[in-house]
Amino acid sequence: MKIRYVLRILYVACIICTMIICQINISFSMLGNTIDDVLLNEVYEDRGVEAKKCTVFGCENLISYVDDYKVDTSIVGENRIEYRMKYKKLDWSVERIVRVKDNIPPEISLIGDDVVYICSIASFKDPGVTAVDNYDGDITSKVKKVINDDYIRYEVSDSSNNSSFVYRKLVIDDRTRPIISLKGASVIYHEKGTSFKDPGVNVKDNCDEKIHEKVKVSSLDQLNKVGKHEIVYTVTDVAGNSNSVKRIVYVYDFKTKNVEEYKQSLDYYIASKGYQVSVGYTSLDKNETYYYKEKKIYYGASLIKTLAGLYAYENMTLTDEVKQLVKEAISVSSNSSYKKLVSMIGIDHLRSYGKMIGATHVLTRGDDDFFANTHVLDQITYMKYLYQFVVNNANGEELKSYFINDHYNYLRFGEFPLFMHKYGYFGKLFHEAGIVFDKKPYIIVILSEEATNDYPTIFRDLSEKVYYLNDLI
Repeated sequence: MKIRYVLRILYVACIICTMIICQINISFSMLGNTIDDVLLNEVYEDRGVEAKKCTVFGCENLISYVDDYKVDTSIVGENRIEYRMKYKKLDWSVERIVRVKDNIPPEISLIGDDVVYICSIASFKDPGVTAVDNYDGDITSKVKKVINDDYIRYEVSDSSNNSSFVYRKLVIDDRTRPIISLKGASVIYHEKGTSFKDPGVNVKDNCDEKIHEKVKVSSLDQLNKVGKHEIVYTVTDVAGNSNSVKRIVYVYDFKTKNVEEYKQSLDYYIASKGYQVSVGYTSLDKNETYYYKEKKIYYGASLIKTLAGLYAYENMTLTDEVKQLVKEAISVSSNSSYKKLVSMIGIDHLRSYGKMIGATHVLTRGDDDFFANTHVLDQITYMKYLYQFVVNNANGEELKSYFINDHYNYLRFGEFPLFMHKYGYFGKLFHEAGIVFDKKPYIIVILSEEATNDYPTIFRDLSEKVYYLNDLI
């Protein structure tokens, strides 16, 4: 009986020992706070969880059984992290809240100056501000402003209630000059003796509503004199701010008895008309000249035929053939007759002859170009030499007769006195050089790019003006 009782006790003791030895303890707990804060776009350093299985023989780490997790810090708000572990068909979980916060205030910037001088608060036109947030983007529409007597306060808050503000100082003190601009052209050509219609100016002021009544004009009384005049328009607002603008007026007068004033008037007149010309004049019995853009180089075209005619009559045996070639080259400007004449002369001889006379540009475009370049001074030189030949050489009257014709003769106007002329015509170019046989003989040269315009009228107009210049001398 006693043995059976002892065995039963030993059996129970074995069972209890086996249960104690085989007991398993699993722990699953969060490390750190259950609620964490992290700033926008910063890396969240998570402390994670602890997962273990322990027996009397020791503990085993079960972290590999825990699900992966990630916190998105690019979005403001709460992130709920649930740490989950499944082991031997059993589930464990714990939750942490991570709050992503934005603590960066918006950037708010003034458009325009931070200190402005104004006429009044009511008249101020606010240029405003711009507001940009690192998270919300453009939040200019959320800007609120408060206007006081001497400043404007602009304030803006982002979606996380971060705020920024900026001030603009307002000073009631007009420091802005009036705006003044010319009506019409900045350069005007005006003929003395005619009514001058001043186009005037446009004026505007930020404060002064009667500014248009305060414009002052200087120098209008000087427009009765030939020359260049500067008209100054000045305006001053009620606060004393001034501004001005200038207009140039060139006054010309063809009724003047002063030669220099007449020449100056001719300059202004040509510019006023927009004529694309160069002009030369020289008196043949007095030491008087007039030039306008005399050094501008043109393709001379048929003007070179004057030189060929001179050469033939001064240096060649005047056979009937030579005379006929010269006559046709000059009177009707025949190119074939001219080229045949040049082949008889030799282009090098003709070039040397022109330089001997004193011209600068003589057949300078190569031996294949029988016409080449010229300018007013070269043509004056040819005409002077031609005049001396006509006056002093026995064959002068005959050569002269070839130049007296109405073939493209646009130097002639009205009952113009007898004169010699030679024209050149190529593309948009038209030129004329002439000698006027009047009681006071003179040379006139006009080189132009007017062949696309009404060049006959232009040439007659300028020729008449030069005629009266010569008459004045």
